[in-house]
Amino acid sequence: MDVSHHEYDGLIKNIKELKEKLQATEEHLKVLSDVSLDWFWATDDKMRFTEVSGRYFEITGVPANDVIGKTRFDLVPEKEQNRRPELWKKHLEDLQNRRPFRNFEYGIQGIHSLTRYVRINGKPVFSSQGDFLGYVGTGTDETERIETQIALEQTKVELLQSEKLASIGQLAAGAAHEINTPIGFIKLNLQALDEYTTDLLRLIEKQQEILKDNKLSLNPKLVALEQEVELDYIKEDLPSLIQQSNEGINKISYIINQLREHSSSDDEQYSMVDINQILKHSISEITPACTEKNIKVCWELTELPLMKGLAHQLEQLFINLLKNAEQSITDNGIINIATRIKHADTVIQVEIHDNGKGMDADVARRIYDPFFTTKEVGEGSGLGLSMAQGIIQSHQGSISVESEPGVGTVFRLEIPYT
Repeated sequence: MDVSHHEYDGLIKNIKELKEKLQATEEHLKVLSDVSLDWFWATDDKMRFTEVSGRYFEITGVPANDVIGKTRFDLVPEKEQNRRPELWKKHLEDLQNRRPFRNFEYGIQGIHSLTRYVRINGKPVFSSQGDFLGYVGTGTDETERIETQIALEQTKVELLQSEKLASIGQLAAGAAHEINTPIGFIKLNLQALDEYTTDLLRLIEKQQEILKDNKLSLNPKLVALEQEVELDYIKEDLPSLIQQSNEGINKISYIINQLREHSSSDDEQYSMVDINQILKHSISEITPACTEKNIKVCWELTELPLMKGLAHQLEQLFINLLKNAEQSITDNGIINIATRIKHADTVIQVEIHDNGKGMDADVARRIYDPFFTTKEVGEGSGLGLSMAQGIIQSHQGSISVESEPGVGTVFRLEIPYT
């Protein structure tokens, strides 16, 4: 079909006008994108990002090249996915079934390894023939809200723990007082019983020796009675029973003393203390056990200012954590201890890291509960870490733990000194 020169000019004009309108629309959308608190994103049919608006990079600091061509699952750390596996499973099912989704929240690792929390919405896109083309959606920075929520939840947990410790402290104070007196009687009675048993066994042996030397024999009825009561076995077993009883009562006394320390407000006065010196003394307490198990103890102690604290309690705190590290290592392990100044020179941080057996998340959540222990019966009272938490809180500090089964554990203490 022939097109006149006039019609051709009109067609060119229309195309030019459409192009200008399209360009204006694109610029308008770009302005909306730039001023929006949300960001816009799009993926292809393989869920790989093809577009991410500038707001995303402002929030995370992650360059575009690190996002484009990757899937959401590539960008989110496995640890974050494992934190809420059911939600991620449902999200994957939504994507596989091409369903829209709303308000999916997760954490991403931004620049300098800082975690940013985001909330995204997405909708699948299809061609006119019904072919799946990918997803488009929006994202919102929810870091402030979620971090506040996490902090509130942590505060709630710490408050409940403090109330629990206070209740147990009151119970422990009364129990320790009531139990300590009968324990004293039992210890004295066991001591007397041990002496009496030793004397009786000496007497029996002497009688048997005299009978043998004089070639005399016991009355048949006495011989029968000796066999009936298994006198030889009693002579052998009785000292062992008394020894085990003494060990048991000493263990009870140890637990009672721990309960008293746990519940005591302590008469110790606050003074200016040197954390590094207290740590060195605490390290010396576990050195023999570490040497026996061929555990290497390394430390990197930064020069620290003096701080106001209770020296005896802080030493008990460090000993409890160091013993915990030593006991988690079977053989040929390593314990690293480090101190440093954090948070604009206002906080002393102490880190104790071992490469022992570690623990899973369920155990880690319970380690500060009084009397909770994963050790064999008789090997631990379950009060060490509970006491450690109480001591650090009394110094207005905090304690946190990171652990992985088969890898090891890191305890991190932060104590304000200003």
